[in-house]
Amino acid sequence: MDLTKEPAKQEVRVCQPHEISILKQFLDKNFGYSGSQSYQTDFAPLFEDEQLKRMHIFWCDGQIAATASLYMGGDLIVDGKRHGAVGIIGGVATAPEYRNRGFSRHLLETIENEARKMRLDGLLLWSDKTDFYGRLGYQAVGKQQIFDLNLFLTKNSPATLMGKMDRRWDLNQVAKLHARHA
Repeated sequence: MDLTKEPAKQEVRVCQPHEISILKQFLDKNFGYSGSQSYQTDFAPLFEDEQLKRMHIFWCDGQIAATASLYMGGDLIVDGKRHGAVGIIGGVATAPEYRNRGFSRHLLETIENEARKMRLDGLLLWSDKTDFYGRLGYQAVGKQQIFDLNLFLTKNSPATLMGKMDRRWDLNQVAKLHARHA
């Protein structure tokens, strides 16, 4: 163990306007985008000015180590009835060299606390990482299917819809809603 090496400087903060370019590069790399495809194009609402204040970045030695964002999803409506305000978690990524250090867990806890302060009734996220999110208290409530409207074909790798109950959010209703539209 090298005791002369200084500990890593770590900081968590929301994305600043001058950091958007490096954030885009980080997300593209960690979500496998290349060429003309980009995370920002697919998830444009996360990059709107109002949303950037909810894009949390875990910095380690001046590099982005992990990210997670809270997007205001609006009201959950089932059978015409409002069941509460829901936030959507997106952009959860950790650079490979920083994995297994608890950085994403820390960012998710930050987002959950923010959602409580905002009095949201629940959180949604889409992911195929059910083991990771399950250990954090999230529950699988369905499968997402993405349709290519030009070809009417379903992609082969649907992601799992995950949810974390905070208050009055009925996951059974979410599952029923999904089943009707799947």
